Amino acid sequence: MVFMAGTRHIPNAIAPSAAGIDYQDLRDRKCPKPIPVMIMHSLNDHLFPKYSVQSLGWWAACNKCEPIPEIIKNGCMAYSGCANGVKTWYCEGDKLHAQWPGINNALTDFFVSVGR
Repeated sequence: MVFMAGTRHIPNAIAPSAAGIDYQDLRDRKCPKPIPVMIMHSLNDHLFPKYSVQSLGWWAACNKCEPIPEIIKNGCMAYSGCANGVKTWYCEGDKLHAQWPGINNALTDFFVSVGR
């Protein structure tokens, strides 16, 4: 995990899906250097309800983004003005926790956009 102390190999971008990490888990963590992050979660995730929405604000603050996200063409939310031009996205599906959110195009768009 990129926010864990001692992580040796930090990826160029991350896209966690249905992570069971909420604001309470992150609030005392030291921010990593700005990194592109696309958080995927489901409106119908009853195991971790709204967890990713809570962690999204932490990532946006760590990435030094503008405080209010905008809806972008793929239906995701994106923060603007992030440090070093990193992307900070939140994309929501409607499946249950154990099911892939089905937002493959958004995921591909994200990784293509940060790979440039």
